[in-house]
Amino acid sequence: CVIVEEGNLIATGRNRTNQTWNATIHAEMEALDVLFEQWQRTGFSPAEVAEKFSACSLYVICELCIKCAAALSII
Repeated sequence: CVIVEEGNLIATGRNRTNQTWNATIHAEMEALDVLFEQWQRTGFSPAEVAEKFSACSLYVICELCIKCAAALSII
């Protein structure tokens, strides 16, 4: 999974469910964690994070699972 903002790659993630034995660590969730940690360190408010994320594009190589799709629809 990659997240792109204005043509620039800003976060990546990969499926680590087998590696970590944690069924929640899909590529999309990992990329979001990386991105939100970056934005949190810069001091963005939740409203600023939501605005910035809405301007981003998220690319995956497989169809999203229902859990990831639901989480992304909330953000």
